[in-house]
Amino acid sequence: NDEEKYKRHFSKYLDAGLDGDALEDMLLATHKAIRADPTFKGLARLTKKDGGKRRKLLPATKPAPKSSSYKAKNTRTGQVITTNSGSYTRPIKLSLAQRKDRVAQKWEVFRNKIAAAQADEDDE
Repeated sequence: NDEEKYKRHFSKYLDAGLDGDALEDMLLATHKAIRADPTFKGLARLTKKDGGKRRKLLPATKPAPKSSSYKAKNTRTGQVITTNSGSYTRPIKLSLAQRKDRVAQKWEVFRNKIAAAQADEDDE
């Protein structure tokens, strides 16, 4: 049962003739090649074929360069940021002193409301 499970699980490796020792040799050869020339060679891409059931390893490719005519133009006017495709709002970052002042102003408004409510209560 365990041997059948092993064969089913590692069938692709076994079909390719790779067992534990062969994988270890391949790993050692890979490390030796990296030590000999550590420069980055690029990554291989995987593509879907036949409805995504099979995958084929393709050679590494460089990303397509952006068109020279495309230039992102983001400009900020206060809190509004305008881009090539529209605009959106992003709050400006406040300093600690500005944040503390904002909280103090909110407390002042709150205290004034309470004082006005008490004054109305006293008048009645």
